[in-house]
Amino acid sequence: MSNIHIKPETKIESVVFCLANSFIMVIGMMTLNLWIHGALNVATFCGGFLPIYAFAVALNFFIVVPMVQRVAVRFGIMRYIPFMMTACMAGTMTFVAPIIETGHMINLVQYLIAFPRNYIAAFLLQNMLAMPFAVRTLLYIKRIA
Repeated sequence: MSNIHIKPETKIESVVFCLANSFIMVIGMMTLNLWIHGALNVATFCGGFLPIYAFAVALNFFIVVPMVQRVAVRFGIMRYIPFMMTACMAGTMTFVAPIIETGHMINLVQYLIAFPRNYIAAFLLQNMLAMPFAVRTLLYIKRIA
């Protein structure tokens, strides 16, 4: 886990945090998945980045964060929020990203193979790069405001 602990305090800070976090996550996960499937090139990456980034931001901000927070509070499992958020985002994006990138829907076997790999990669990426980047971005925005 990241040793930097900060929470967004306002809606604007939440948006900044989500944008920064999602930016790193989409870059990392797109690069990994395109590379695994032998489709990593500038055209494919650039063609899919904005739609996938927009979807990831909306999914994270409007659905995953509120849902995971409600579940964690209701069942008293706040310490598991990072695991649950990564599972929700990786689970959804593993299914949606191939549709956005290539127009191809993966089948159940492909999903069952891709999800564990994507979950592990997303969890590591989230805690080693994306979260620290989002925290530093938020701290920078707070400092200049």
